[in-house]
Amino acid sequence: KDYQQLKIIQKMVKDLNFPVEIVPCKTVREPDGLAMSSRNLYLNDVERRNANKIYLALKEISELISSKKIKNVVLAKEFFRKKIEEIPGARIDYIEICEPETLDILRGNIILPARILTAVWIGNTRLIDNIEVKTG
Repeated sequence: KDYQQLKIIQKMVKDLNFPVEIVPCKTVREPDGLAMSSRNLYLNDVERRNANKIYLALKEISELISSKKIKNVVLAKEFFRKKIEEIPGARIDYIEICEPETLDILRGNIILPARILTAVWIGNTRLIDNIEVKTG
């Protein structure tokens, strides 16, 4: 679930010429879509029931960008913010759309492929997630 960490480690291994192969894997998710994390244990029952809405919002915005219904970073972030505002006790730490290899933050029009990265507080628990945005 920590895409940024993966990319930084991959670059470090390459730059320092370590004889190590990094094998990335998909984010493991609960049946309702919430990224598995030890932090999930800190969520109370109501927070846990609402936490999967982070992933649902990421999925929806990814599909809207991929289908070219949203083309601009500001509009995409605003859409995500509105979705998160519907979650009781939630507040966004960050939401960024970036180039998937360099992690350069996109501004203006969204260039595909891209990656959406977010951290959202649900109550006192900070949850991170990300999603790929594929070319349509």
